Amino acid sequence: METAVRPDPLVHFKNFELNICTRELYRNGLKLKVQGHPIDVLVILLERPGELVTREALRNRLWPADTFVDFEHGLNNSINRLRETLGDRADEPRFIETLPRLGYRFIAPVQPSSPRLLVSSPAVIDFPAAKPSPETPQRPAAHMQGSGAAARAPVSHSKLWKWAILGSSTLIGVLAFAFWFLHRPLSPPHITAPVQITSGGQGKDLIATDGRALFLNLRDLRAIAQMPISGGPIAQIPVQLPGFDELGSEPPGHAPRLLDVSPDGSRLLILDHGDAEMSEAWVVGVSGQPAHYLTKARSAAWSHDGKSIVYATAHGDLNLIPAEGGEPISLISAKATAQSGQLIEDPSFSPDGSRIRFTVGHGLWEVAADGSNLHGLLEHWHTSSWKCCGRWTPNGEFFLFLSGETRLKGPLFLPGTQLWAIDERSGHLRPPIAQPIQLTTGPTLWGPPIPARGGHEIFSRGVSLRSELVQFDKQSHQLLQYLGGRSAEFVDFSQDGNFVAFVSFPEGILWRANRDGSGLVQLTQPPFYPKLIHWSPDGSQILFTDESPMGLETAYVVSSRGGTPMRVLPEDNGPQQDANWSPDGTKVVLSLRSDLGAGPALSQVIRILDLGSHKVSPVPDSEGMSSPRWSPDGRFIAALTTGGAELKIFDLQSKGWKALNAGGYLQFPVWSKDSRSIYALLFQDHGVFQIPINGQKAERVIDLKDFRHTGWYGLWLGLDPGDAPILLRDLGEDEIYQLTLE
Repeated sequence: METAVRPDPLVHFKNFELNICTRELYRNGLKLKVQGHPIDVLVILLERPGELVTREALRNRLWPADTFVDFEHGLNNSINRLRETLGDRADEPRFIETLPRLGYRFIAPVQPSSPRLLVSSPAVIDFPAAKPSPETPQRPAAHMQGSGAAARAPVSHSKLWKWAILGSSTLIGVLAFAFWFLHRPLSPPHITAPVQITSGGQGKDLIATDGRALFLNLRDLRAIAQMPISGGPIAQIPVQLPGFDELGSEPPGHAPRLLDVSPDGSRLLILDHGDAEMSEAWVVGVSGQPAHYLTKARSAAWSHDGKSIVYATAHGDLNLIPAEGGEPISLISAKATAQSGQLIEDPSFSPDGSRIRFTVGHGLWEVAADGSNLHGLLEHWHTSSWKCCGRWTPNGEFFLFLSGETRLKGPLFLPGTQLWAIDERSGHLRPPIAQPIQLTTGPTLWGPPIPARGGHEIFSRGVSLRSELVQFDKQSHQLLQYLGGRSAEFVDFSQDGNFVAFVSFPEGILWRANRDGSGLVQLTQPPFYPKLIHWSPDGSQILFTDESPMGLETAYVVSSRGGTPMRVLPEDNGPQQDANWSPDGTKVVLSLRSDLGAGPALSQVIRILDLGSHKVSPVPDSEGMSSPRWSPDGRFIAALTTGGAELKIFDLQSKGWKALNAGGYLQFPVWSKDSRSIYALLFQDHGVFQIPINGQKAERVIDLKDFRHTGWYGLWLGLDPGDAPILLRDLGEDEIYQLTLE
């Protein structure tokens, strides 16, 4: 038998493979459903990559002259079908380029076919003839090769060895190439150019899709909405829960928030978001079916078969419950994740229902659907980065998640900056890609990925951050640029009014400057992202809140001249929120967990830290209260009740609380300099209000109906030394985009 070499019938281009012999096309090892003339056109184009193939040449090969067909229509349909299969576009070709009125050209790089051995028809191998002995008559050479065969010249042993060595080397090389080819990693996925499908910049968070519509939470309106998957008008979804009005108008302190949509799109999973301890998960029919109570939860998601719901509790547990209600099944407890004080977020089922992944702190975790095999994911990959908010593609081949160095979180829902993918393709000889694959780059920050129910589309919120400080001018009643329109928040002034401190947004750097913004001095650097900053009365220190390495809110102080930030309560594991100085600088008031030994329970109590004795004492009857603010005259501590439903002040002389006539859901209370009133944002009324402490009704100072907030928490309010309100105005873009995973 004669051994020869011929080209391998597989032709490779990008993440596609075409078997010339069988006319089968594969993408990432998966066979595609395309045949007939479209695949024939592809074969012809691949015969001459980079060269023009005329329409006439294609006609002669595929539609002979005696074939009675509409050649033009047939060829156009074949090209269109081929482009659809390859994910190509005529206006931006990556594979097939159209040369108008001439033909087509295949422009993608084509990998040369590898050689392989071929055994051809039988042949004679001649050995050198031995010298005939006298007893052995010499036979004609023709008798050795058959009748009529020409006599062959003898071949030397050295030539045979050369041929044997060459054949063996070729065989070894081909086998080595085959081994490499079959075991090299699969082609990595990539994202095509995003397509913007919303406009207007209205604050919205993308939650889910049922394949026909996108479902959103509207932050400014505190409502649930939907829109066509291809773009179009956004329409609110009427939500009726006990104690709620039509369209989700909620009682004070509550806000209906969409968590997920059932696989068939008929039911919504909604959280009655009062406070984290009491939030209730409800299942609500999209078409007006009555709502039914499910359980107390803080985060939840549907299984892919629609029969179960996985949910995280306010105490850090992960449970499973039937979608129709019933007895929950415990999967893991708070202690199992070994993340003290950390809570579970964003649970997500795998498409086959065998696994659940979720976020804890800065990382991703996985557990089997029966509660076994709990373990962290990517623990040694980009250890300083956020990793969160993961979702599987419907076919289970990729797990998409967010990761990045930015520390933005809060209502922006952007703990990471870019989209990444974990390759989980199986059933191939070639192994998946070992390390996560980065899908997006650039200045746009991406929200949690929402894969389409079919196809390769991914929907995500894209944000470009650009903002400016504005100050309310009391004479013109307008919001004017402040400090040169600097992009900063948490602005606070020294007691003498000569210096200002602020945090740049979105970089998260704490700066000190002269009151006019000159003489900048940097006080912190990443990974710190200071929030809610306050000068000490003597101007020597700045108190702020940031997240500890464990991801919990922690109180720090840093010298106003710069240096290393130090923890205020190093012995407490947090959370420590909203730390404020007493007017004499000897104490700090802050919000702590009500029971420091009870794990990650979120119930809070206001406490006062004596900096001299380092003794911590609770403020009476402050259970569940937050955002403490010490009045400049030292007599009162203001605080918000659960969810900001009420603003109360504690009289340090009479030791009692008094509710103020605020009239709505409050955020960012700030004392006036004379301690006679408190300024705050009233979210539902879209304005800045001044609330007198003598019990009189709150007065609107600024109408913010069309104002676009931004910042770490999504909004912020401060006062200058003359009690003029300061805000951070959003000038960037915040839209929903469609991306395609190729």
